[in-house]
Amino acid sequence: KALRRAARLIENAELTAAETIYKDILTSFPKNSKALRGYQRMKSTDVVTRPEGSAPSPQQMQAVMALCHQGQFTEVLSKLDLMLEAFPDASTVYNLQGASRVALGRYDGAIDSFKRAIKLKPDDASSYFNIGNVQKETGALDAAIANYDSALKIKPDHVAALRNKGNVLQDKGDARAAIINYKSAIEIEPQNAATHNQMGVALQDLGDLEGAIDSYKQALKIKPDYAQAYNNMGNALYEKGDTAAAINILKKALNINPNYAEIYSNMGHFFAEIGQPSAAIDSFKQALRIKPDYAEAYTNRAHSFLKSGDFALGWQDYEWRWKKSKLDSAPLTTDRPAWQPQTAGRVLLWSEQGVGDMIMFASIIPELYECSEQVIVQTDARMIPLFRRAFSRDIVYCDHTEIIAENRYDSHIPMGSLPRYFRPDLASFQKAPGAYLKPDASRAARLRQNLLGAAGQSLCGISWRGGKDAKSKARRSIALNQLAQALAA
Repeated sequence: KALRRAARLIENAELTAAETIYKDILTSFPKNSKALRGYQRMKSTDVVTRPEGSAPSPQQMQAVMALCHQGQFTEVLSKLDLMLEAFPDASTVYNLQGASRVALGRYDGAIDSFKRAIKLKPDDASSYFNIGNVQKETGALDAAIANYDSALKIKPDHVAALRNKGNVLQDKGDARAAIINYKSAIEIEPQNAATHNQMGVALQDLGDLEGAIDSYKQALKIKPDYAQAYNNMGNALYEKGDTAAAINILKKALNINPNYAEIYSNMGHFFAEIGQPSAAIDSFKQALRIKPDYAEAYTNRAHSFLKSGDFALGWQDYEWRWKKSKLDSAPLTTDRPAWQPQTAGRVLLWSEQGVGDMIMFASIIPELYECSEQVIVQTDARMIPLFRRAFSRDIVYCDHTEIIAENRYDSHIPMGSLPRYFRPDLASFQKAPGAYLKPDASRAARLRQNLLGAAGQSLCGISWRGGKDAKSKARRSIALNQLAQALAA
């Protein structure tokens, strides 16, 4: 109670009375840390020179903001602690404290600061918005949407809250709902380039490439030096099939921002697609020079190395796939060590990525089998009958959803890591078993009978559709009527 009374006296500029209280406390409790800090802060310039009222002076806030601009957030927090001793009801200070904690990665503390600001000023939309941003950053997407909604209930024209809510909805996979928020934001503020850019991303996710490109153009009309919008437009042009135009657009982006690692990585991917692996590798190297831990660039460079025949470097870079921001598969969680060529004993070989990848990497299973005591293959259930017909019968197969006890194996390896040890150069591919997949003879005979009857014609199967999402399906599929026209030509 005495400490709180001293703080109120300081707030009311009654410094002599506050000093008396602190001295009385320290006489009885000389090691009381709160009293020591309060007394020292009271004697500091920051507190003694504060103006009357419930908030710091503009000069004090400007001094703190200058430290923010310099990135000295630890010093900022110290200054804000002093202010809050004198001005415990200053919601603006709590908001700034929260923002500084965010800058230092102290997300839980930041949310606590913003909540204190809300308690002091419940009608301040910015505090709810700030909490939403922290929750978006930490992956609490539903909570973030709820706080953006609270901000919008107070301030319906809060453009940033509308846009960020749209971004979260997009992260949740609901691009259509995101577009509704972007449209509302654009109606309020039509000259906001960032909102047009995000609208383009949402339209692109829905496969509306023309609409996406128009949105990117609008963003660039408002902000001609918007490198990110150029980058996104390049991606849309690539998806549309105009890779040359996509590369030219990315070059414009690099003229604006030559240190944009993502653009170099995208350009490398585009060069690879048009059969220029050397140019692709150079672009990936530029991306990695700027951002040395850029997993997407390493993974994409792996493909270019492999296409150019540099298998050792290619498989080495391919191990970065597990650090990508968007994984195609989840890595196995286990305390067992990773398999190495000199490892003896039982090995768990676990599948990753799509069915096509599993079939491709499975050609190495016989070689792993030859140097292991036992092989357990964990894969998609649809692959098990196929692999059983193809490989040694004493290999154990398990569905990829099954949890395999660690006492059943001594080491483990994902399928995509097998080539690193078994395919280091072109000559090593000669060890592959050739045509290793075998059809189910009885099912094949029934299919032939049903389709051809007694005729002795050849029967050819064509894979005409593939891909796990809308983007990959568009690139890896062909309409049946187009296929029919090509076969009839």
